[in-house]
Amino acid sequence: MIGLSAGTINLGYYNRAFQLLATPISRLASPLAEVAVPTLRRVQVEGRDLQPLLLRAQFTLGFFTTAMYATMSASAAWLLPWLLTHTLSAAIRFGGRTPQ
Repeated sequence: MIGLSAGTINLGYYNRAFQLLATPISRLASPLAEVAVPTLRRVQVEGRDLQPLLLRAQFTLGFFTTAMYATMSASAAWLLPWLLTHTLSAAIRFGGRTPQ
């Protein structure tokens, strides 16, 4: 839908922006899942309640994710053009402006 309404170039920028947004959370969640699943299984086998452990893990992940995205949002205007090439920096522009 985005490609049809906004064009293929803007679709490419949208795709890059989405990847920049989704990559940090996947990098954080993947190792956590490798540790959490065996730990939760061990807790379940021991007969303890899983809910307090799950709530603590979700709160901790949510706290760090929120802090990370707040920092990324606050610094995006100056950090991303510095990190990305000139052509990819258009992925951070807002308001539907067409890249030049």
